[in-house]
Amino acid sequence: MTEFEIIFVVVGIGACIDGAIHVTIAYRSSIRDVEPDPERVRRFVERGMELRRQALEKSRATDRPSDDVTEPKSADLPKRQADTD
Repeated sequence: MTEFEIIFVVVGIGACIDGAIHVTIAYRSSIRDVEPDPERVRRFVERGMELRRQALEKSRATDRPSDDVTEPKSADLPKRQADTD
């Protein structure tokens, strides 16, 4: 190995160790016990119920056939043909 390669490898190993230390510190600071805020939970549930009600009303409004559209009759539907093999 040349001197340049040795320096390159040592610097690379040092960067990896430094990165591992930073990741460990960030991980440890991010895993803390947090109690849920009852007020935020209540607002979240209420908002979810409101969104569900709105979606249900919207789906009911789109499911209703309008007055100018006629329902297909049995004569309009394709007939089933028997296999003639």
